[in-house]
Amino acid sequence: MSDEWEIFYEVTSTERVSVMREMKAPDGVHVEEYRYRTVDKATDKDYIIDLRVQALAVGILIEDYDIDPHEHSGECIPIIIVTDGNPAIVAYLLGALSYSRSEVCEILGISNQTVSKYIARIRR
Repeated sequence: MSDEWEIFYEVTSTERVSVMREMKAPDGVHVEEYRYRTVDKATDKDYIIDLRVQALAVGILIEDYDIDPHEHSGECIPIIIVTDGNPAIVAYLLGALSYSRSEVCEILGISNQTVSKYIARIRR
C-alpha cells in the first residue's frame, strides 16, 4: 500500500483548513481519513495534523507567537508562552510538542473540558 495521500476535497474555515484525503489500497478499496492543515501565511509552510485541537494549537503558535512548531523540542517552554499563562502552555504542549489531550490534562492537572476552554479562549 502506498503512503501517498491524495487530497480528495478541502473545507476551509478561517485560518485553518480541514482536509479530507483519500488513499487507494492495492485491492481497490478506498480509505478515507480527515486530517487538518494549518498554513503559515508568512512562509507558506503547511502543517498536516491528524487531530483538530492540535491543528488549532499550531495555528495559535504561528499567528500569536510567531513560533514554528517543528523547530521546538521538549527541553523547555519559551518564556513568551509561560508568561501568557495556562492557555498558551496548553497550546504549546498540543501544537509544538504534539502531546495528546489526555497527556496535557495529566501534566497540568486539568480536565479535558478545561483544555477545550483554554483553546477557545486563546483563539479569541
